[in-house]
Amino acid sequence: MNNNLKLDTLIYASHCDDTQTLRTDAILNFFQDLATEHAVELETDYKTLKERSNAFWVISKVKFKKTGKIRQHDAVTLSTWPIKPQAVRFIRDYKISGENGEINGSSEWCVLDFDTMGLRRLDTVSYPADMPHIEERASVSPFLRLREEVCEEDYSYTYKAGYSDIDVNGHVNNVVYSKMALNTFTPEEFNSLNYNAFEIHFISQCYLDNEIKIYKKQVDNGVYIEGKINDKSAFKCLFYNE
Repeated sequence: MNNNLKLDTLIYASHCDDTQTLRTDAILNFFQDLATEHAVELETDYKTLKERSNAFWVISKVKFKKTGKIRQHDAVTLSTWPIKPQAVRFIRDYKISGENGEINGSSEWCVLDFDTMGLRRLDTVSYPADMPHIEERASVSPFLRLREEVCEEDYSYTYKAGYSDIDVNGHVNNVVYSKMALNTFTPEEFNSLNYNAFEIHFISQCYLDNEIKIYKKQVDNGVYIEGKINDKSAFKCLFYNE
């Protein structure tokens, strides 16, 4: 059983921003696609987990740190590997490596029951716990505690979830939230941000036609962005420098 999935690819125009640099949401898309493909190899994918355990994966946090700049036309190697899981906490790390830069990432997951929507323990789902797990971690710091408060002065815009935002679980795909955050910036604002790290926490699920109010706030260590539905937090994220 392959405990480390590696793929080679090129960075295309659709992955890049107006400076031809790999975009935040494209990075998260690579992470998501890698995790999905590796889950198929490990027989922990959506279909198999549902059939064998009546359960499904939910990502709760993801972050990355960049060194250098990965740009359009660059050849890169993508890799992902799971860390030995705990009772209800699953960690998966990532790396995107190219001649001009490297991105290290990490994500935190849990497994929910289809009927009760409650947390499932490792020993109750069909996960290959006896598989040799890689001890090496991606070079990222521990997850932050995103506890900023926002007010109406921080309001940026309202986003209505549409058909193209919905994934196999029937709710807004996680990468879409990073796009909501990016769209609070003008190109000039974002290009002057000069961040090297990004972290996002997924708080509550959003569905088709939900209206998410987006707030943006300058904080000491970067730019904090939060999305809310009916005053309840849906996601929180931070663009910052480590």
